[in-house]
Amino acid sequence: MGVTVALASSGEEEPEGDDFLAQEPKAIVKAAERDMSVLESARIKGEFTDDSDDTITVDVVATSSGDCTGTMASEASGGTAEILRVGDQLYLRADRAFWNASGDPETTDLILGVLGDSWVIENSLLESTEAFCDLDEFLERDGREGAEAKDLGEGRIGSEETVRVELVDGSQREVLDVRVAEPHYLLRIEESETDRFEFSDFDADVEIEAPSSDDVVPLRKYLETFGKVLDALPGAEASPSASPSAKPSEKPSEKPSE
Repeated sequence: MGVTVALASSGEEEPEGDDFLAQEPKAIVKAAERDMSVLESARIKGEFTDDSDDTITVDVVATSSGDCTGTMASEASGGTAEILRVGDQLYLRADRAFWNASGDPETTDLILGVLGDSWVIENSLLESTEAFCDLDEFLERDGREGAEAKDLGEGRIGSEETVRVELVDGSQREVLDVRVAEPHYLLRIEESETDRFEFSDFDADVEIEAPSSDDVVPLRKYLETFGKVLDALPGAEASPSASPSAKPSEKPSEKPSE
């Protein structure tokens, strides 16, 4: 998804104001590519439709190394989860509605009783969250040379003046809002009527660290504990003993973007 970030910064002064607006659309996109490619972190806020047609809203601070921290929410379930991705681990802390989406309310009561305010390691979400947790991955797209670029005129994101550029490559269409002032950051990208993202807080000081081990319940350990709680309930011996199969919802699925 997003635009190519393969170009290196040339170090030359870029035009701004009216001079920048007068440039060809592809030159404007290349300016955004150069300035975005050197970022270490940014805030990504937006929404997209996943494979199950659920609208997923995300608000994260993502780094170029793939770490991120923030929230994701499901329109279908009304659930919200805090996510914390550090290295090859994805930590999750979700509300009742999020857990209800993968089980019944009684099961949710037991889950929350076991977890409390702890985090769960849920690495099944690593691949799907990479779509918005890895800043470089988010911005990459293979081959933009063949895209047709069109200047859509001036725009505004918050207090920032932008120039809007439409890129069309076959069935794929994007509208980019590029900051007129230097650095020429990409402030907004619309990939469809339902998929849109905004960028802000560029290279803000951020430390993304894993929670302490005391605040983490590994998923397997959580499931085992959950099973013991079920087996201890009155009448459990008369019913099929369940090794619990409940697990967090695997939404959002990875956003189709290429």
